[in-house]
Formats: sequence, C-alpha cells, structure tokens
Amino acid sequence: MVAYTSHCDIFGWKPGGAILLPIVLDASTRGGATSNIGLSDIVFGGDIQSNPVLNTDGKPIFQQRFAFGAFAPVGVFDKHTDINISSHVWAIYPHWAATYIFGPGIVSSLRVSYLLPFRNPATGYKSGQAFHFNFAIGYQVKGDFTVGLTAYSFNQFTDDNLHGRTLHGLQSQVFGLGPGVHLSTFGKNFFSINSSFELGARNMAEGARVAIEWVHGF
Repeated sequence: MVAYTSHCDIFGWKPGGAILLPIVLDASTRGGATSNIGLSDIVFGGDIQSNPVLNTDGKPIFQQRFAFGAFAPVGVFDKHTDINISSHVWAIYPHWAATYIFGPGIVSSLRVSYLLPFRNPATGYKSGQAFHFNFAIGYQVKGDFTVGLTAYSFNQFTDDNLHGRTLHGLQSQVFGLGPGVHLSTFGKNFFSINSSFELGARNMAEGARVAIEWVHGF
C-alpha cells in the first residue's frame, strides 16, 4: 500500500490519496478447493484528513478522515472454480474514519465504510450493498508499544441480483473480534499484528484471520 497526504492546508483539511496492491499467497478451503495466487483486486482512492483537534494542554485528542475509494478487478477470476482471488467486480467504497485519545495511553479508532458493488460481467451476478465497521481500542503499555482489541462487522442490507432477478435471503454478515499489538520504532516505521476470530457468519465464510502490517513514512 502506498498512501500520500499533502502538506497543503485547505480550511483545516489536507488532501491525499492511496493505492493498495494486495497479493494472495494462499487461497484454499477445508474441502480442498484452491485458487490462483498472485495480485488480487486493486483498491485506490482519494481522501481529505482533518488537522488534529487539540485539548487545553495543546495535545492532539481527535482526528478524522473522509475517503472515496474504489475496487478495480485486476486479479485472476474463473467462474468455474469455487474460490477466486478476484471478485471480478468494480465497486465503490467510501468511508469515514476517526481517532480519539481518551487519556494517557488510551486511544480508540473507528471506521465506517459503505460498499456499492456493480454486476459481475462473467456471471451476471450483482451482490447487495453493505456497511463495514472497524473498531479498535488500545493501551500504550510502554513507549511506542501498544496492545489492544480489534473488532469488525460486515452487514449486507440489500438483496443480491442475478440477471435482473432479485434473490431473497442471501444477505451476508459476519462479526470478528481479537487482540492486536502495535509498535512504532525508528521514527517512521510502524508495525502491527491483528488477529480476529469470526462468528455469526451468514452466507459467507467464517474462520480466523491474522493481519501483519508494516508502514514506513517518507
């Protein structure tokens, strides 16, 4: 992922943008179904980020960002396989994110996203619209080391559609919860590991996930 935030200040907001190039190294199911490995769908977009809100002591306590993103289906897709690394669907993905610092060592963040997928030209299938929520709260144990709890949910609220025919009862949902750690070091490097255990899945896969992230600022 490459992200950029401008130094240009426009009424307390700074414009920016990002592009994410996900690479799938393994994709399989317990039943033995596998998929190609390689580049998945690209996520790109622009955003505006607010300047930090300061408390009476001059320390930052709140910051927010509005973003307008999109998914571009560039990964390999085969409608005859059970699992694919690409959705083969264009989608619009705007979101709002915010971070709030409650007090010494305690920080929380929230992101609310809206997903509007378009029709898959290979299958004629169009998934319904959905909301995606991400939440995290952490405690700074010592220096730049933070531990916390992460959670997310995916909730589809409109029906799927196949060749113009509405398909009822196929709306998807899932909830995930798990621990996470964050370490910032050498000034411009940030490392995080988040794990989640999913439950309450409906019409979608359910399992455990581990995400490792390294961010370097230029």
